[in-house]
Amino acid sequence: PVIGLLDAGERLEWWAAFKQQLRELGYVEGKQVAFEARFARGKFDQLPALAQDLVRLRVAAIVTGGRVATQAAMRATTTIPIVTAIPCGIR
Repeated sequence: PVIGLLDAGERLEWWAAFKQQLRELGYVEGKQVAFEARFARGKFDQLPALAQDLVRLRVAAIVTGGRVATQAAMRATTTIPIVTAIPCGIR
């Protein structure tokens, strides 16, 4: 499956940690799962188009990083599962 990542920022370190956690659960990128990332880089007005792009790709789920990205994803689809991931800090 392809998982869409949608973020209002561009927290690359946080998303890398997210992918690492999935690897530890047995979901290896390029083998069991693929990712399509869309980052607004602080330009919130771009989020609706980025969310629509993930919908057009027919991703299996959209993982969002934060409230604004989640709202954009919810407006873009009612059929693709949306998972809101809350960054808890990286060490």
